[in-house]
Amino acid sequence: MRIIGAGLHRTLDVVTVVGFAVAPLALGLTGLAATLSYALALIHLTLTLLTTFPGSAARPVPFAVHGVIEGVVGVALIVLPWLAAWSGTRPSRLTSA
Repeated sequence: MRIIGAGLHRTLDVVTVVGFAVAPLALGLTGLAATLSYALALIHLTLTLLTTFPGSAARPVPFAVHGVIEGVVGVALIVLPWLAAWSGTRPSRLTSA
């Protein structure tokens, strides 16, 4: 399933790495959230550098495997707040005063 080209995908990977790297500073993340963000930046950068994108030199990770890994991580990031029982740092809008 190809929705975007490999070149755009590679560019979006770099943007994602930068996003994960600056998120703790930009959003005021600390503790586990900041550590997770920095770790995801490093892991995503490593994955991107090790991926054989179409038209690039051969590398250990095939482009299709790269996509599967990103899909799994994407789903994991969506469900992580529920798995970790995260309640946030602000009071819920649904609670009465």
